[in-house]
Amino acid sequence: SLGRALAVAIPVALALVAWRFVRARPSPSLLLAGLTCIELLLSPFTQEYHFVLAALPAGIVLGSPSWFVRGLAVAALGLLLPAWEYQDPGLAEGWWALAAYPRLLGSGLLLAGVLSAARDAS
Repeated sequence: SLGRALAVAIPVALALVAWRFVRARPSPSLLLAGLTCIELLLSPFTQEYHFVLAALPAGIVLGSPSWFVRGLAVAALGLLLPAWEYQDPGLAEGWWALAAYPRLLGSGLLLAGVLSAARDAS
């Protein structure tokens, strides 16, 4: 089923991203920021207080000179900070179910910002 395939594919894809990211030898701050974002994405039982960790990568990415990277960070914070309601029945099935987890999407955007900042820095 799609759920089982995604349960395997997403961690494998993130492991490959992490491997490539570490091999590129980014600055220590970007390395810590990237691995923190990956940790938030892979954590199976993330609670609201775990997303305090996102402040570190957000702060690092917001210091980037690139408007695009800072825009990704601001969009990520817009998804990470509010207290979202998850009770919409329209988001119960299919691909729309991912929209029921805005903090997951925010963590992904923050990781994209970190990867973009690391690419710009190299």
